[in-house]
Amino acid sequence: MRAVEPPRNVAVGDPHHTVTAIGLAAAQGEAARCIHCGFCLPACPTYQVLGLEKHSPRGRIQLVKAWAEGRVDADEGLIEALDLCLGCRACETACPVDVRYGVILEAARDELAQRRAGQPANILLKLALRHVAAYPRRLGLAARLAARFLHSAAGRQLEMLAARRPGSWLAAALTFARALPSPRGRLEAARPSSSGGRLPGSAAAPGTTAPGRNRPRAALFAGCAQAGLFPQVNAATASLLAAAGFQLEVPAGQVCCGALHRHHGDPEHARALLRRNLQAFGLLRGEPAEVIVFNAGGCLAWIKEAASLFPAGTPEHAAARQLGVLAKDVAEVLVERGWTPGDAVQGGQRRSLRVVYQPSCHLTHVCGVTDAPLRLLRSLPGVTVALPSDGGTCCGSAGIYNALHPQVSAAVLERKMAAIAALGGGPPDVIVTSNPGCHLQMLAGVRQAGLAGQVAVMQLPEFIAWYLARPRGPLPPAA
Repeated sequence: MRAVEPPRNVAVGDPHHTVTAIGLAAAQGEAARCIHCGFCLPACPTYQVLGLEKHSPRGRIQLVKAWAEGRVDADEGLIEALDLCLGCRACETACPVDVRYGVILEAARDELAQRRAGQPANILLKLALRHVAAYPRRLGLAARLAARFLHSAAGRQLEMLAARRPGSWLAAALTFARALPSPRGRLEAARPSSSGGRLPGSAAAPGTTAPGRNRPRAALFAGCAQAGLFPQVNAATASLLAAAGFQLEVPAGQVCCGALHRHHGDPEHARALLRRNLQAFGLLRGEPAEVIVFNAGGCLAWIKEAASLFPAGTPEHAAARQLGVLAKDVAEVLVERGWTPGDAVQGGQRRSLRVVYQPSCHLTHVCGVTDAPLRLLRSLPGVTVALPSDGGTCCGSAGIYNALHPQVSAAVLERKMAAIAALGGGPPDVIVTSNPGCHLQMLAGVRQAGLAGQVAVMQLPEFIAWYLARPRGPLPPAA
């Protein structure tokens, strides 16, 4: 995995340092490195669906550069271009001169967030992120309430109205609202336990023997969206780590990683959350586990870059940098441990399964984790694994992008489902993802494509744990 460095030119000596101190000057400096080659255009999902230069990385870079130099104002066109960027960062992988587009985008969005801080919509978004999205139980409750509403008389009326307006904001928004899971009765699996605890349902995977003493310590980051919407994924992650011989800890006191807050103009709250996590995982006490395991690509990517929230030379900055080093995706942890699920499979017939792996963009382009998930999946007897025909480009989830910009997100998702269909051979049995947002997006895609009841959507730890428990049983429950 390639090392991830904090942004250059960050003024961190000021004791009142904030991330907005990066400013447009840093964005301008990074933008000046762009050579306008256009290699990023085919990699950009919004350019592919909208077809306009301003919705490409190259176009956005030039707009931000012109804005920083005072040649253009932050008008509606510039704001739309920045708002509609998914932030998938596939352009960074495609760039031949390693322009760090994420630095440019974040600095520009910080400036916009300052200008829009008093707008009612932005105040409401900040409140929702601070007081609902960051709390697994509240998030799970919100999902259940949304599901209940959609099945009510008022919800059916809304569905009828949306059906008369295909392609509208309402129709696109309901596509994603209908995909929200309702994790009733499973929230116990979301709750962190005291140090050394175990998630309910997280016994070692079948066919394995948990080693004895002197096992390496692994701390599981539970996350807010994962714990609130897909708690079974955390339980499955725990079972795989136990099978690989780790002594599992799920530290009490851990909170949301703060990625959504940071990416939506609330660095102060992101910093407060990060400080709490540094304390919970023992990094401020000098007692961290040997590895801190993530099963959400978006959370991991943010943690890799989060040290820039603190001034250099402070204990928090050093601890955050150490967290970025210790934090790893569950797939790479298992592979580096030398454990693959195929090792746990006993003899006998196995059901043949066609799996499409849709990777998390940030896991791929920020963390550089590409091979490990495929190695784990391909070690399972009878499982045939393929990437979508587009190679695994963005599905259109991008955190809460599908809630803020559902029409563009739906257009990106439609291309994704077409790329899966282009593999031929009929629908796959399972679509496997590496992030809760991608999981939700693919649930919406399966239903929108008319494949509900035919294609299951699962995250990687969940699928592997299911396979090891039921290798000859029925297919996993379809979306």
